[in-house]
Amino acid sequence: MMKRFAALAALLLASTSAMADPTNIEDVVTSLTLSTSSGNCIQANTLRRSLTLDNTGNAIIVGYCEMASVPPGQQGTACTAAIGSAGTSSIAANASAYWPAGSAPTNGFCFIAASGTPIVNVREGQ
Repeated sequence: MMKRFAALAALLLASTSAMADPTNIEDVVTSLTLSTSSGNCIQANTLRRSLTLDNTGNAIIVGYCEMASVPPGQQGTACTAAIGSAGTSSIAANASAYWPAGSAPTNGFCFIAASGTPIVNVREGQ
């Protein structure tokens, strides 16, 4: 009986440790086709632990803005991304923006392209 209890305790401890492991992140990837109008927003995600905005493979500058914070489960109000304007950050052509585990913003984002219709991949580690 004691051996069974010890084995069960070891299994529970191992599964709890795996859940707390900050390197144990599953990526959710969303591909967005952008335009020269602000839009294609992603909503806030309180489970987001890491974030990559991947503009590699595009010869076009991409801009993004962060929506205001909202309580969990609520939809955020879109922000207006405008390259070169206050509140909009830019990602150079063939580059990415990255926030490692534990530093990713949980706010929503809206995007814009400097020209054309590039596809940007958003990877949210959860």
